[in-house]
Amino acid sequence: MKSKRIIAAAVLTLVLASSVLTGCSDEREDRLEDKVDKLEQQVTDLESKKDGTGSENGSTDSSASGTSAQGQDGSSSAGSTDYETLKAAAEAAADKVNSASPSGTAAEQREQFYTLKNELDDIDHQLDLYDDNLENEYRSGSLDASSYRQQERDIDALEDILDTAEDRLEVLFGIDD
Repeated sequence: MKSKRIIAAAVLTLVLASSVLTGCSDEREDRLEDKVDKLEQQVTDLESKKDGTGSENGSTDSSASGTSAQGQDGSSSAGSTDYETLKAAAEAAADKVNSASPSGTAAEQREQFYTLKNELDDIDHQLDLYDDNLENEYRSGSLDASSYRQQERDIDALEDILDTAEDRLEVLFGIDD
C-alpha cells in the first residue's frame, strides 16, 4: 500500500515536471522564432539598402503602407492612421512628457498632468485600433504571418514608449493614476 502511494506520487511528479518543461520549451521556441524573424527582417533591410532603395525599413514600410491603404479604404476611423503617423505622435508625446515640468498651483499641475496623460491615452487608443485592423488583415489572409509579426513588434515598441512616458509623467507630477 505504501509503495503504491510512493509510485503514484512519483508518477504525479513526473507528469507535472514534464508539463512545466513542455511549457518552457514552447515559450523558448516562440522566442527563437521571433529572433529568426527579426534577423530575416534585418537581412531584407540590408539587401534593400544594398540595392539602392535608400529605405531604412524597406519591407516594413511597404507592408505598413499597404495596411494603411487597406484600412483607409475600409473605414474612416482613427484606426486607419498609418504606422509612421502613430510613431511620430508617440515620440512627440514622449518628448512633451520629458520636457514637462510641474508649475503653478496644485490644480494647475493636475490639469497639466491629465492633459499630457490624455494625449498619451489617445495615441494608445489609436494604436489599439491600428493593431485591430492589422489583426483583421492577417486573419483575412491579406497580410502574411511574417509581416504581421514584424508589425506587431513595431506596435509593441510604440506601446513601450507610451508606457515609459506615462510612468515618467506619474513620477514627475507625483500622481499615481
